[in-house]
Amino acid sequence: MQPNDGEGCSEVCAGPGHGCSDHGLGNTVIVEHILEDGSTTHTQYSHLDRIDVALGDCLEEGDVIGVMGGSAYGCTDYWPKHLHFERKDAPVLENPSGAGTHYGYTPDYGFIDPLAPIPAVGQCR
Repeated sequence: MQPNDGEGCSEVCAGPGHGCSDHGLGNTVIVEHILEDGSTTHTQYSHLDRIDVALGDCLEEGDVIGVMGGSAYGCTDYWPKHLHFERKDAPVLENPSGAGTHYGYTPDYGFIDPLAPIPAVGQCR
């Protein structure tokens, strides 16, 4: 698993044992991509078996951020092994717009098409 195009700074929520609710997403890494115009976009990688980055790490294209797994609700094997990938405009586990609980590609709620390319990326802050 690698972050898409360019560099970004990581934000990590490692589940209930680390003081946050995983909302059924298990071990999760959210990468903030700072674009050349100064705006940001975020990619989320969930249900990881293991997280290989730390909060604040500056990532480069090709860096490994974790190992695909099936973690959720504090268990390492709650789901069959898979990767839950999202792209959104805010670094949150649930609905980026703040209204209700929504997961996956839901454009009206701040989610971005995960297949759309990430524009040229700037440096970490």
